[in-house]
Amino acid sequence: MRADAKVRDRLWYRTGRDEENDMVKILLILLAIAAALFVLTLLVYFLNLDMKLAAAMIPLMNRIYDRGDAKRQRAEDKKKKEKTDNARKKNEM
Repeated sequence: MRADAKVRDRLWYRTGRDEENDMVKILLILLAIAAALFVLTLLVYFLNLDMKLAAAMIPLMNRIYDRGDAKRQRAEDKKKKEKTDNARKKNEM
């Protein structure tokens, strides 16, 4: 019976020391993640990757902006045409 108790204790019972080891592991993992993020931010800063990304996005942003300009211009042209058509109709009457 005593051997069964030892097996049960080994399988099911966790000592406080095991919980401390788990906390240390979690803290080490969090520290490793923080260090990796710090190194990544330094790489972005030193290699100027944020400005390179912004420069690569300029053509895409210009296409989107120009599409909006063209749409506005078409709407303005349509309004001008309607005004001139209405003015012609009034003059013909």
